[in-house]
Amino acid sequence: MKKFKRNLILSLLLVLSVFCGAFTAYSTGNLFGDGVRSDTQYADGNVPLTDLASTYKGKATDDDGNLLAPFDVVYPEAFESGNYKYDDSAALLKFAKSFNGKITKDLTSCGFSSLEKVMANADGSVWYRAEIDGQTDVKTAVKKARSLKAVLTADFDYIYEDTSTEVSDDGASASSADVDGLLDEVLNNLQVKDQWYLTACDIQKSWRWLKSKGISAGGDPSVTVAVIDTGVDYTHPDLKANMWVNTDEIPGNGIDDDGDGYIDDVYGCSTVSYARFHSGDPMDDHGHGTHVAGIIAAANNKVGTVGVAYNVKIMAIKAGQATGVFLQSDIAEAIVYAYTHGADVINMSFGGSACSIAVQDALQAAYTTSTLVAAAGNDGKPNEAADYYKNYGEYLPSYPAALSYVVGVMSVNALGVESSFTNWDVSAYNSVEYEVYAPGEAMLSTLPNNRYGKLNGTSMATPLVSGIAALICSYYTDRDMYPSKFVSAQLSATSEDTAYCFNPDKHVINGAVHNLPMIVNAYAALTKLPKPDVNLYGHYLFDSENIAEENNGDGVIDAGETINIGLILRNRWGMSKDTVVKIDTLSDSGIANPYVEILTDTVNFDGVGTYSTKDNLMRDELGAYIGTEEPLVVKVSKDCPNDYIINLNVTVTFGNGLDEEDNGTYTNHGVISFAVRNGVVLPSQITEDMTLTKDNYYIIPNSTVIAEGVTVTVDPGTKIQFWSNDPEDPYASQYIAYLQVEGTFITNGTLDEPVELFPSELMGEYEVCLDESGNGKIELNYTNVVNATLDISSAKYCYFTQKHNGASILTRVYDALEGRVKNKSVYFHYKRIGLTEDAVRGFTIDNATYCVFKGLGSDSIDIIWTPHLLGNFDSCLFSDCGVIFNGYNDRYVQTTYNNCVFAGNNITSSDGKTVRSSGYSLSNNTKKQLHNSVILNNLGDSNVEHWLRITAPSVEGDDVSIDISGNYWGTVNTNLIKRQIVDRNNYSQMATLISEPYLTTAPENTFPFVTDAYVLNSNGERARVVGNETCTFVVEFNRDMDTSLPLRLRFGSSKPYAEYEISGKYVSARRWEGTYTLRTTIENG
Repeated sequence: MKKFKRNLILSLLLVLSVFCGAFTAYSTGNLFGDGVRSDTQYADGNVPLTDLASTYKGKATDDDGNLLAPFDVVYPEAFESGNYKYDDSAALLKFAKSFNGKITKDLTSCGFSSLEKVMANADGSVWYRAEIDGQTDVKTAVKKARSLKAVLTADFDYIYEDTSTEVSDDGASASSADVDGLLDEVLNNLQVKDQWYLTACDIQKSWRWLKSKGISAGGDPSVTVAVIDTGVDYTHPDLKANMWVNTDEIPGNGIDDDGDGYIDDVYGCSTVSYARFHSGDPMDDHGHGTHVAGIIAAANNKVGTVGVAYNVKIMAIKAGQATGVFLQSDIAEAIVYAYTHGADVINMSFGGSACSIAVQDALQAAYTTSTLVAAAGNDGKPNEAADYYKNYGEYLPSYPAALSYVVGVMSVNALGVESSFTNWDVSAYNSVEYEVYAPGEAMLSTLPNNRYGKLNGTSMATPLVSGIAALICSYYTDRDMYPSKFVSAQLSATSEDTAYCFNPDKHVINGAVHNLPMIVNAYAALTKLPKPDVNLYGHYLFDSENIAEENNGDGVIDAGETINIGLILRNRWGMSKDTVVKIDTLSDSGIANPYVEILTDTVNFDGVGTYSTKDNLMRDELGAYIGTEEPLVVKVSKDCPNDYIINLNVTVTFGNGLDEEDNGTYTNHGVISFAVRNGVVLPSQITEDMTLTKDNYYIIPNSTVIAEGVTVTVDPGTKIQFWSNDPEDPYASQYIAYLQVEGTFITNGTLDEPVELFPSELMGEYEVCLDESGNGKIELNYTNVVNATLDISSAKYCYFTQKHNGASILTRVYDALEGRVKNKSVYFHYKRIGLTEDAVRGFTIDNATYCVFKGLGSDSIDIIWTPHLLGNFDSCLFSDCGVIFNGYNDRYVQTTYNNCVFAGNNITSSDGKTVRSSGYSLSNNTKKQLHNSVILNNLGDSNVEHWLRITAPSVEGDDVSIDISGNYWGTVNTNLIKRQIVDRNNYSQMATLISEPYLTTAPENTFPFVTDAYVLNSNGERARVVGNETCTFVVEFNRDMDTSLPLRLRFGSSKPYAEYEISGKYVSARRWEGTYTLRTTIENG
């Protein structure tokens, strides 16, 4: 099996005319100026850089998946990752209609040397490819261009690289076609028996039905499918008869007869590179496009293969280079060519996540006349977050397939099971949806130079769907009555053929298998009359102050507020009528939610058009949503708990707006969910002394700074939540919730009433960040902190734990927010910023006393990704952690551990694999770093990799001795003690650790721990095997215990070893005993 590397790094994004107002709000607002051209805005030539990514606060996409700003602006981390390539020699610039197309002094100052027109939009604005002068970085040029009023939009010309996977002819991916099921008239094609997909999707049934209607089984020659790809071999014997011919062009005369900018564009054109390289020759020099074309329309000529729509015409548009590289500018030009030359269907067997606004504009125009079909992509990723794909990059929508008005195509095999490589759809009816599955494995089709071959991919599934679209266009010929959206709806909504999940254990959302759209069915798409299928597609919540006196208008739903709800409905099939939406709060048992009152429960939408969306939202002059015309209205009670989830059941009822004889009522259901905040939001700037009391519940949704000279005191029992209570809050991806202290922050908890600092329950994996800046001081006393990342002065009697298993929550990035944070560092949530090589992750406490660190860290011992504990720790307990103790690269030479207990800091799973691992790396200095402390490993486990081992630093030259004497190792066995140490005796480049003299008895001034636990048989002797007898269970401690507190002791014969409980008591302050009579017939001794 020969494989070609595949790397999708381009995405195309479309915008319907109905949505252009939302985009206009971005492109002509404050971000880019008013579009008025000025020849020289910066006469001195010093054009400033405009960093939109740092200032943009809007959403990434609208409700149909359209980017609302350039990709690098709305997804800056993804852009900076380097995974999304772009042309470094040119950028894409959009100008107003009044621009004359000539290079200006300002553009020259930005670093551009020339302009070339790419396309004009319906509003008169024009896109240009702007070539870089060779001395300027394209990123710099784009940022400068965004400072010019004349430039409406400045964007990158992203690159797409597409290859396919060639499969062998061993039949592993699919069986041969059922010859008996094939239409007689195609049987004489020599390779049709290997086109298994022709007997799938009821294609044969659709052919026979078309014949019964007096239409050619292979569609009508008047229908044209544009293949935007690497070109098409128009001389191939299976394709040459079905090539679209530009009748306005005279072949071979060297003249652009039709004035479209392409000379001798008889079968299509090539838009590759600059205009001087454009031509009317779309010959394929790669192979991908020819293969796609053959699946759609290989001729029924008794030669090789047969296409799904073997009589329709192929318009070949070459936008991809011989290397498989596509530029967005070339694709935009290709789209314009396709729809202006009358393509009924546009096939786009490419996709990705980086996209340019120029392509959006092109596809916006194309959608009005052409059915758009695109591949979902072959990365095996979901289009949005799922249970096992929660981080950006693990999931990514592929554009243009994810757009609501593009038919996004996923792949299945011959058994209807998702292909292992296909991207997949997480949830139905949202803004990043893929619509259908189609066969995409072992797809035999044409290749250049009269060849044939099998390829896998959604690139191959897509042309099958485009071929079916061409069959629909062949029967439903009236484009006014049956527009492109009708064809899209027939493809997406008619089939009842179920696809099966490839990986039902991992491809899940909320524990259930992901959304599985139907496998496209050609016969159903042709014969089923359209019926409405209206669903809740999206919603917006408004808490504006003009709605009710209690509202604060901050966009977060607070207890006591009255909420207006605006709706977006999506109709996936025929036009509806009498469309009504109603809400309630009833549980499955019919009980209404006590915390919400419904004031307006019904709204009427009348009709929703075929394959369209409709909303009741109001927009301002820039297109931003500001409210709703006829809202649903609910009031949240004042006593609603914080982080409480309110679910509103949505019922959508509607009738058939196309069939007067259909008097039925259709019903669909949905849910509107939102979280309620009930607490006091701390301001972003605290400039006066303040005391926080347990009478209030406090929330830090973004960043809060305590100004220099200001003291904030926290009383016992007070709770402070970090982060918004809404996991979908867009601000969570724009800001970092942390407390920066330039003054003083003191928590005064008590044993009975500790202060609690924690993330929102709905954002439990996010961090709680406390950081001192300048002369700031943070003191924590009797405080419980969840998911802590710290740089503080003092912690006493505190408990630190985390609610996640992994290192990614404690990302520390140096030199961020320069000048705002001590040591020029700040902690960021891992979804926002990737870790650099020189970054150290962890937290620092200058002085920690009597603190417990439980379950911190990660499942990796990697020196970068594992958190680092830094500072001075006295009488602390570290239990079940996966961290690096002590300094890193000698940076923190003052870290010390005195009177501390290290227990179980390497934890293994039942299969023996370490699931949380720690390391102790000593610094290369003479200061006593570990003293009078206790290292407790499971010495019964012979695998030392499962132990916490004390590691010496590397040294150059002569040996260096480091004193770690005076510690207790859980044993007096010298060999076992040495095995818990890694030094010069193991590796010659390390220092020598001096562990003797070691403590032979457990120290009494540390945290209490069990020094021994054993069983005495009926004779009072220690025993490892006992029988039918009364035994005494003994537990001994290192220090006096509070004997008034009960101790529970349980045992069993299998995990969790807790079937039986032993009654007992303390016989002394350090010894507990209990008795139990064993019965071997039950407990097996």
